[in-house]
Amino acid sequence: MRRQALERQFTTWVDRIGDVLLHPGCDFPIREILDGLTSSFQARTAWNWRDADGSLGVQQHDPVPGWPPPDQLEYWAREGLSRHPLVRWFTVTGELSAMTMGRVPPGVVSGFAFQDVRAHLRPFSLEQQLSIPYRFHNPMYRAFVVAQSGPDFHLEQLMLARRIQPLLVLLDRQSTVLGQGEGIADRVHGAAAQAGLTGREVAVLRLLAAGGTAVAIGHGLGISPKTVQVHLNHIYKKLGVNDRLLAISVARELGLLPVRTASRHTWPATRPDSPHDRLGQGASVSRGDLSDAAVAQWHSPPQPR
Repeated sequence: MRRQALERQFTTWVDRIGDVLLHPGCDFPIREILDGLTSSFQARTAWNWRDADGSLGVQQHDPVPGWPPPDQLEYWAREGLSRHPLVRWFTVTGELSAMTMGRVPPGVVSGFAFQDVRAHLRPFSLEQQLSIPYRFHNPMYRAFVVAQSGPDFHLEQLMLARRIQPLLVLLDRQSTVLGQGEGIADRVHGAAAQAGLTGREVAVLRLLAAGGTAVAIGHGLGISPKTVQVHLNHIYKKLGVNDRLLAISVARELGLLPVRTASRHTWPATRPDSPHDRLGQGASVSRGDLSDAAVAQWHSPPQPR
C-alpha cells in the first residue's frame, strides 16, 4: 500500500466516520465498521468484547468455517486468552494504538505461548492478527481485529489502522453519551429533530446537564473547550435560552434529557454498553450462548466499549 493509497483509504474513513457523527444513533455501528475494515484490509474481520464479569464474545464479519472449535472453547477462555500476544501487549503497556501480533516484542510473551496460540489459529488461516482497540480498562475491552494467513501485515496497513483508531474512539464516546439514560434512545431523535439540534449538540447538552464544564465535555467528546462553547451557543439559540439552567430545563421538557440527571459526569470508561444486545448481525457467539463454556476469540486486548 503506497502512501497515496494510504491517504485515499484514510480519507474514506474520515468521510465514513464523519457521516456517522453527523447522523448519530445511540448504538455503536459495529457492522458498518466491520464492512469498512473488510474493504480496507481485504482480510477477515471481527469485533471482540469482554466485560468485568468475565463474559466475552466475538462478532465475525463473515463466518469462518469451523471457528471456534467446540473443543477449544475452554482453551480460548483461559490459556489462549492469557497467552495471546496481543492480549499481553495491551495489558502490559496499556497502549490503545493498533498493533499486529507479529510485532509484539519477545519479552512480552514467552516463545512457547506465542507458538501455542499460533498453532491453534493456523488451521483457520487466522494466525496473523491486527488489533484496533478503541476502549480499554482491564479486564474490560472493545476492539476490532483483522486476521489473515501468511506474512504479517505491512507497515502501511498498521499505519492506516493507527490513524483509524482515534476516529473509532471519538465515535464510541459520542454513541456512549447518546445512549445513556432510561428511555432516551426512544425519544431523543424526534425531539432533537423538532428542536433542530444535531447529534453532537445533543451529546454536549447531555454532558452539560450532568454538570460537565467546557473542559470536561471536550475531554469526553474528544473536542476542544472552544468548540464546546460554539456548540453551546448554537444550543442556546435553538432552544431560545441564554444560560445553562434554562437550556437543561427546556431540554427536559422536550424529552431530550431524562427527568433526573446525575449531578456529576464521569466518562464511563468502566461502564461498557451491553454487548449482548448488539450481536444480532453477522456471525457471533458469546459466553451467554455457551452457558459455562467461554467463547473463543480471534484475539483479545483488554479495555472498555
